[in-house]
Amino acid sequence: MSRPQRCRLPGGPRGGHQALPVVQKRDGILSDLDGPRGRLRPKRALPGGSSTQVSVSRHAFLGSVLASSGGDGRRWTPTRGPGALGAAVAAPGPLGMGAAGSAPAEWRALLEVTRPKNYAPSVLMTLLGAWVGAGGDAAALAAPQVWLVALCSAGVALASCAINDYFDVRNDAVNDPSKPLVAGTVAKDRVVLLCLGLYSALLVAACLLPSWPVRGVIAGSCVATLLYTPVLKRIALVKNAVVAGTIAASVAVGGLAAGAPPAALPPQLWQMSAFTFFVMMAREALMDVSDVEGDARAGCRTVPVLLGRPAGAALALAMAVAAGLAAAG
Repeated sequence: MSRPQRCRLPGGPRGGHQALPVVQKRDGILSDLDGPRGRLRPKRALPGGSSTQVSVSRHAFLGSVLASSGGDGRRWTPTRGPGALGAAVAAPGPLGMGAAGSAPAEWRALLEVTRPKNYAPSVLMTLLGAWVGAGGDAAALAAPQVWLVALCSAGVALASCAINDYFDVRNDAVNDPSKPLVAGTVAKDRVVLLCLGLYSALLVAACLLPSWPVRGVIAGSCVATLLYTPVLKRIALVKNAVVAGTIAASVAVGGLAAGAPPAALPPQLWQMSAFTFFVMMAREALMDVSDVEGDARAGCRTVPVLLGRPAGAALALAMAVAAGLAAAG
C-alpha cells in the first residue's frame, strides 16, 4: 500500500496553495469514501517537501472524487483545469444514464436508436398503397400529399423505435446489451429530445394534410407507439396487434392519401393490409420467443412468458398461415 498523499488547492500557504484532507490511494485507485455515510477520512499530512505530494486544482480534485466514487473501478488521474470536472460528470453511467463520448459518436448512436433500416420499407409500403388505392395509376405517386404521408409513416417507425428503447432499457440489458442506451454510448435525455422532436414534427405534418382520415391514422399511430412500451407491451397479444396494426396502417393510409375515400378503397388494398398485419404478428410472436427472459424480468405478459416458448412458436405459425390465406385472397 502506498503512503497517503496530500492534495493542495490554490489559495493557501506554501506558494499559494491550500491543504485539503488527504485522500488514501491504494494501488493506484483512489479510495476516497470511508464508512457507510461515504465521508472523507482525513489522513496525517505529509511533510511539505515530500516527493509524494500532488498539486491539483479544485476542479481536478472534485472531478477525480466524482469519477472514483462511481464504484466502477476507474483509475484516478489528477488533471489540471476545469475540464476535469466536466469529464467526470459526463462519464457514461450504467443503463445509459450518463452522457457519452464525442459528438459524432453520439449522433451515430442516436441514428442507431431510430433503426434507419426501417425508413425505406415504411416509405415503400405507403407508396405501394397509394398506387393500389389509385387503381394502378402511377400519376398518383407524384402528389405531394402522398410523399408527405410516406414520410410521416417512416417518421412513426423511427420515433416508435426510439421511444421503445427509452422505456425498455432494463429489458434490453438482458435481451440486447449492445443497444446504445444500454451500452452507454448515448444519454437518455438525448433520446427524449429526439422523440419529442420526431413526434412534434409528425403532428405538425399531419395538420398540413387535407384528409381527416389520414390525419386520424397518423395521430392514432403516434399515440399507440407512445403507449406501447409503458402500457400496451405488458398485455399479451395486444402488444403484437398494436405493432402489426401500425405497420399495416401505412399501406391503407397510402390509398387514402391518393384520394380514395375510406368506403371505396379497392379490395386489393385491404388484402395487402391484412397480409402485412399477419406477417408482422408472426414476426412479433417470434421476437417474443427470443426475448422471453428479458420480458419476464420486465413484467411483460407475452404468450411465451405466460404459456412457454412452444405456445409462442405455435402462435407465430398460426399467424404465418393466416398471412398465406390473406395473400391467396
